[in-house]
Formats: sequence, C-alpha cells, structure tokens
Amino acid sequence: MKTLTKRAHFVDMQKNAQSFVTPGLIVQYAPQGQEAVVVGYTASRKVGGAVQRNFAKRRMRHLARLVLAQQDPACYVLIARKDCLTLPFDRLHRDLQWALRRLKGEKKDV
Repeated sequence: MKTLTKRAHFVDMQKNAQSFVTPGLIVQYAPQGQEAVVVGYTASRKVGGAVQRNFAKRRMRHLARLVLAQQDPACYVLIARKDCLTLPFDRLHRDLQWALRRLKGEKKDV
C-alpha cells in the first residue's frame, strides 16, 4: 500500500471521489487506474487535540492494513470523525467494510 501525503491529492480526492459516511469515519473512494492500493489518512481539529488526532490516525492505519490491503487497486481516503476515538475497533472494522461495499455498488448486507 502507498500513502497519500500531498495536500493536492487530498483536495483532488475530495472533488472527484465518491464518499460514504459512517459514525466513526468518512471513506472516500476513487477507482482510478492505480497500480496499488493508495490510502490517505486525515483527522481535523474537530476530532480533538494532537494526541487524539494521532490516535485516530493510528486506528485508521490499522483498519487499512486489515481491510484495504485486500482490495483492488484504487485510491482511498479515510477521514476520522469524533466517534473514531470511542467506538470499539470491531465496529469501525465492520463500518469500513460496509462503506466499501456501498461505494463499490454491492447490495448484500452482512
């Protein structure tokens, strides 16, 4: 997996990607012609101070290793929401999988 680091890439994703909102995070998805899975992580000050934002990003990176590494090559951005700090990890895991199914147009539920 590659990581998005440049602000321009995040802005481009915001303009062109599909997004889906869950209680703990927002998932943006762009099925571009990528060679690998590309992931960006962000947490605004609405999430909390620096310690809380870093904790939320660590949780999202772990989610990406579990879920996104197995996906087809595409570009993803995970945006932390306030509940990302307090929701159980298994709930965030299910929410991310559910959001990906919705973004990719799959209709079956878990």
